[in-house]
Amino acid sequence: MDKLYYYWDLNVCLISSRVHLIILAMDELKISRRPSMARIYTSLSNLNITRQNFCQELNVEGLVALRADSRLNVNLSTGEIRVEKTGLHSMLSQSIPYSESSFRALLKQAADEIVDNLRIALEHPAFDRFVLQLTGGMDSRTVLCALSRLPQYKDKVIAKTVKTRLTGDFEVAMKLLSKFRLPFGDIPVKEGVPYNPDWQFEELSVQLGVTVEAGKSIEPEHLLPGDRTCLLSGCSGEALARCCYTSRYFNRILDNSVLSDRAYADQLFRFFRHRTSVFKAPEELYQTLILELMSLPGIDNLAKYENHYLFYRNGLHFNTAHDYQPFAPFWGALQSKALLQLKVMTTPQQFGNRLEMELIYELNPELGSVEYEAEKYNLLREQLDEQYHHFPRCTEFDEALIQELKQEWEECEQRRNLQVKPGADQPCKFNPFSLPNVLQILYILITRLNLRENAAIALYNYIKHQNTQDRNYLVRKLVSLYYELY
Repeated sequence: MDKLYYYWDLNVCLISSRVHLIILAMDELKISRRPSMARIYTSLSNLNITRQNFCQELNVEGLVALRADSRLNVNLSTGEIRVEKTGLHSMLSQSIPYSESSFRALLKQAADEIVDNLRIALEHPAFDRFVLQLTGGMDSRTVLCALSRLPQYKDKVIAKTVKTRLTGDFEVAMKLLSKFRLPFGDIPVKEGVPYNPDWQFEELSVQLGVTVEAGKSIEPEHLLPGDRTCLLSGCSGEALARCCYTSRYFNRILDNSVLSDRAYADQLFRFFRHRTSVFKAPEELYQTLILELMSLPGIDNLAKYENHYLFYRNGLHFNTAHDYQPFAPFWGALQSKALLQLKVMTTPQQFGNRLEMELIYELNPELGSVEYEAEKYNLLREQLDEQYHHFPRCTEFDEALIQELKQEWEECEQRRNLQVKPGADQPCKFNPFSLPNVLQILYILITRLNLRENAAIALYNYIKHQNTQDRNYLVRKLVSLYYELY
């Protein structure tokens, strides 16, 4: 499910699913790494849609993120390399007429494809154990619903959930497991390898080009949790099954798709420049982000805006390239061609989040009837049930079983906390997130990049005085940029 990245010039082409490997290769081949300043200004100035990767051009000139509707064709005999569009480009560019009968037929096909996707992993000889990451949201529930169609493989799967900051998230996960029981068990780890039990799902999508750990050999503390373990992730579900950017813009100014591309680009520009900004970089914002948005395939301008999420934010290829510590292979069961066709079909119908709700009920209406962590999904389910009368809500649970599940979860966490940790006599690692280190990195970037004065002052004040999660996003960007270039 990873993206591909490439660098090419007249002499060499480097291709990898890891940005830092290309950077290391460039360093080894004595290829100078020149900063792409328009991209850097856009990335650092805006923390909303540019929180993650947001365009083809990356921080280093010549380093490119391959679009999800493209592929690299490498001719080994001639050495010729070219970028080609795939069938995805044409599918996203063509209107798919909506009718209730065609919608229902495609919905059944999508559900069957997802179950088959899951079966492929569960029957694969490379894996003995599977970990299903379960939250109170929609995407991991969709995977659980698909698994419920394959009960013969249930004994190969363990559930993994964490107590996040989201109110009700853990409680809903327990209610789901009371309807379709999976053990928590112990995630297989290599003997004597330290283990961090505090995986945070909300951190998995925060992308970095390079980290302080990037490129290091697989020392014991970086090893995977067992050679034959696979994660069954809900990643990519939201990209395929619901309108992530645009559902709140139906019948509003950004829904005006009769405008020309240029006029619509101007509207997008005015919209973005007033969002969470650290400093003003209007020209760079327009030249990188806005023009990238308008170059994407889509049946209208609003669809192009929505497809930016599909291509970049979480992506048709969910990007695990920049996680701090890789811990197991991911398998994207929710990547269904029929589901993507459904999204193209229903976006003009303003389905919003309804498509994924329909998919969940198609897979397993009982699990779909359990409440959601987010109140907006509970309200949506009630509205749909009132309108269509096949979205019931579950009000009865086996409370004794839920308490038993919670106890089992607590015991699992206690066992994990007792696993071997790094020795106290080990040297302290460099912490790029401490304020002195962040300011040192910022100083190096400001001086070497010769950043504009307004940008330098704004970045300094933001880091010094901002204490929210947005500050951490900015710090990650700065660390990444520092390691990519210097």
